[in-house]
Amino acid sequence: MNIFIIMEVYILTNNDEFININFGDKKIFSLLYNAMNEDLEQVYSLLLDSLLASNFWSVKDINAPRVLCKDGRVCLESKEDVFLQPGLYLWGAGKIPLYIGKTKDCFRNRFNRFIWDEKSQCNLAKELEFEMKRNNYNEIPNELLIQYRNKLNVSNIRLKDAAAFAKHGINNVWFALFPTENTDGIDELKEKLIRISNIWNEKNGFDPLINIHYR
Repeated sequence: MNIFIIMEVYILTNNDEFININFGDKKIFSLLYNAMNEDLEQVYSLLLDSLLASNFWSVKDINAPRVLCKDGRVCLESKEDVFLQPGLYLWGAGKIPLYIGKTKDCFRNRFNRFIWDEKSQCNLAKELEFEMKRNNYNEIPNELLIQYRNKLNVSNIRLKDAAAFAKHGINNVWFALFPTENTDGIDELKEKLIRISNIWNEKNGFDPLINIHYR
């Protein structure tokens, strides 16, 4: 591993097993960006291990880096300054990474699609999860997705992504934000992280990211 990356990781871990991650910490994006051309797989694995070992955000633990979907709006009200920044974000469920995304605008606007809108991905996932349980489905059949698409006038991509959330149980779905002040290189970094995350998922017996699996 590059000596400068080693030093950066050492500072962030404080010589501990995991990276010390606080909600909205810009040093995480910087660490990923600086490792983009080498060591990114190692850094991502360490970051993921650290995230999965962390607590979920709550009003009593406002520095925890992972936010359950159901707590997203409360988190927004408490940490609006973070949501007004651009950067990368990771969606997961339990111990499984699900989706890596980016915004060059701000998280608040980008997350209209995921949480805030009436037809958001998380709201659709609640409905689809109900249908899965009621009909004892393991997967949402295409016929049902077509019905929802026609009824709600939403895109196929959003419905398929919502179905992926529903499969894991919407109460288990969480996100983490990695804000930055400079979005230069964010497109390349996102694509490299998707590839590396898919390798991580495969090694651990999980489905590929939604970025690829449901497209």
